[in-house]
Amino acid sequence: MNFSLKKNRQASLASFSAAFAVVFLALAAHALKSRLDPDKVSAITTAGQIQLFHAIAMIAMFSSGPEMQANLRLAGKMLFAGSLIFSLSIYLLATIPLTGLDYLHFLGPVTPIGGVLMICGWVIAGLKYLK
Repeated sequence: MNFSLKKNRQASLASFSAAFAVVFLALAAHALKSRLDPDKVSAITTAGQIQLFHAIAMIAMFSSGPEMQANLRLAGKMLFAGSLIFSLSIYLLATIPLTGLDYLHFLGPVTPIGGVLMICGWVIAGLKYLK
């Protein structure tokens, strides 16, 4: 697979992640606002903002030149996995009162794993930029 195709696929995944975040931000601002406790709506909003922020960062990383993009590939993957795990677990946990999927409470301890992956991704990116 050549560089531009791989680069496009990664930027595409980051773009879909941004779209997903916007959907949940809109739901939190409109449809869920009257159906969930304010703390749950706030959690969804925070998760959406974090996911959107990281998606934009990933698009920037994956749109850089070939040498820099190759150096940042691991950081971008960690940001993607971390933001997905973090945000998705919060979306699911916060909407349990609406979905009735009580068995999803096991996701509580999963959320910090996403946060740790995002932190590691940023540290790796910082180290790569120093080189």
